[in-house]
Amino acid sequence: MSLSSPETPGRLREEESRVEDQLRELRRRCSELELDNRGLKRTLSEVGHARDHFRQAFDEAPVGYCIVDAARRILKLNSSAAGFLGISAEGCVGHPLSDFVSDSDVALLQQHLEELQQAEQQTRRSVELRLRRDDGTSVQVRLSSIVLSQDAEAWSCLVTVTDLTQLYLLQESDALLRRIAAHVEDVYYQTDEAGRVVHVNLAYQQVWGREPTEARGQTWFHAVYPEDLAQANEAKRLLMKGDPFDEEYRIVRGDGSIRWIRDRAFLIEQPTPQIVGVARDVTDDRELEEELRQAQKLEALGTLASSVAHDFGNLLQGVMGCLNIALSDTASPERARDYTRQALMAVRGGASLVGQLMKFGRKERAHPRVMAVDTAISGCAKLLQRLLGDHVQLNIEAHAPHGMILADPVQIEQILMNLAANARDAMPAGGRLLIRTTEVRSGDTAHRRPSVRLEVRDIGCGMDRETREKIFEPFFTTKAAGKGTGLGLSAVRAVTRSLGGQVDVESELGRGTSFVFHFPLVVAPPVTAPRPPAVTHFTGRALLVEDDWTVRISVRQYLEDLGFEVVEASDAVEAMSRAQGALVLLVTDVVLPEVTGPRIREMLKGQYPDLKALYISAHPAPYLMEQGLLQKTDMILQKPFEMQELAFRLSELCPVPGGTGLVRPTRGGLEAPLQQ
Repeated sequence: MSLSSPETPGRLREEESRVEDQLRELRRRCSELELDNRGLKRTLSEVGHARDHFRQAFDEAPVGYCIVDAARRILKLNSSAAGFLGISAEGCVGHPLSDFVSDSDVALLQQHLEELQQAEQQTRRSVELRLRRDDGTSVQVRLSSIVLSQDAEAWSCLVTVTDLTQLYLLQESDALLRRIAAHVEDVYYQTDEAGRVVHVNLAYQQVWGREPTEARGQTWFHAVYPEDLAQANEAKRLLMKGDPFDEEYRIVRGDGSIRWIRDRAFLIEQPTPQIVGVARDVTDDRELEEELRQAQKLEALGTLASSVAHDFGNLLQGVMGCLNIALSDTASPERARDYTRQALMAVRGGASLVGQLMKFGRKERAHPRVMAVDTAISGCAKLLQRLLGDHVQLNIEAHAPHGMILADPVQIEQILMNLAANARDAMPAGGRLLIRTTEVRSGDTAHRRPSVRLEVRDIGCGMDRETREKIFEPFFTTKAAGKGTGLGLSAVRAVTRSLGGQVDVESELGRGTSFVFHFPLVVAPPVTAPRPPAVTHFTGRALLVEDDWTVRISVRQYLEDLGFEVVEASDAVEAMSRAQGALVLLVTDVVLPEVTGPRIREMLKGQYPDLKALYISAHPAPYLMEQGLLQKTDMILQKPFEMQELAFRLSELCPVPGGTGLVRPTRGGLEAPLQQ
């Protein structure tokens, strides 16, 4: 096939047709975004119902709790705590807690609360005593207390009330207690200073999938997933220096399956130091957190919808104007080509924005890798500015070019999108949002690990102390009904914890809010060799299957420009009828009427067992794999794409110097590939 000069009208019409094809694709993407926004509204309604159910379950929890102030008066208690006393919650509020304690145990209670008030560190303290019920009877309970606020003027503590009646009855039977211990879900363990297991309970068998006797004498981390071992060992090293140990890592069970563990441990200074810890399987909890994060991401996309619609309106106006000028009778070929290029640049920008939104909003598990925080921030800067609006100025001060962490860039984007949305609402009249990164080396701050410090600071309305203490609670929101789910900052904390990081917040009314994150530094991977240049000329015949004719004609031209002889089809029936002679390549859409692209490849397998296949689709690859349409080994190219991207993919698929070879079908099978 001979190609005309790019200067001829025929070539110009082909470029214009290609741009119009991409414009139609953008319109279709806009329609998909509108459908996603409708789905978000339904999700918000469901989240509202879930929030009400959560509050109801909290109030009706079987374990009682109450909040006590510095004067030791009851400020608040739930129905279970009131049930212990046989009186309504309203009848308890404002009374000293000692009014409901047996006379013989009042001194014990006063000593317990006094020690709690005088403690320099926030530690949990417990005491067992008898509560006096309204009907004159008493009940044996354990009060487990922890300080909520150390402020002298507003000191308060949370008291958890646990009924010990049944426990005392169970202690009468040692055999019964052993059966209960065998069914406890948490793994209790004890190790020596070197980390070798001294004791582990029977729950170890259920969680680790191994006999407890196998663990004794081995290091506690012997079953930790290899990629998580360095993080766990570093946390243990800091534990031996006095730091708290609260880590999540993966283990490999005896059957080879992988589970997530939350491990909390502390150091006991005896004649020889020992570590005592509690480990719990949190795999299901992490899956639930992932669902909450996905709901929050949909909320963020809904917030972006108006801004994105505005940007696409401008983009479409620019494309339409450029094409109208290029098509006008007065436009010279050179002028028409310039305006066509401008339209193509606008379409590329729109395609990039749509791809970023789809990547952020898709539902899939995070894939952590070693990455630079500065790079992730610069990659989502445009999205952040769109979310903030023109009235809020975004300032980025990236001072950690070598600060590498183990994360998925989407996780950093999610943190920043949440904080940007809150900052925008806190500055309705305009303001400034600062994002700053620095590297923190060991010993520079209270955070002993080398880390990347990420600060996000606004100059908005700020928060009071009471609000600040609740902002990370799920479903807590200060926004009006229907304006927010209360999941944003809860998701921020969950993502931060999953990355092994910490987050602190500083805020005062009228003085803005600052969130400061510390993510542990990791060693940067070795620099990989650059990707080799794509092959720009291929040989042989290619079968193109695409039901959208506008996409089909543009991809056909791409393939022909790369040297292929192209046979095209719109569906499986046409593809099978036109698959004759020598074929070296199948390029097919994944989702087609009646028969999918991968199924067409299977149908051709008998005639062309070595036929290479490249799948093209506007759907993200993770979605296609989740639906079972593609396998991880399949080669896919995301629409929209340009000829250079197609050439790179074909170079990876057909790495033979000079292109591909021909495969000639025979009655008895296939002859060897013939190079042209």
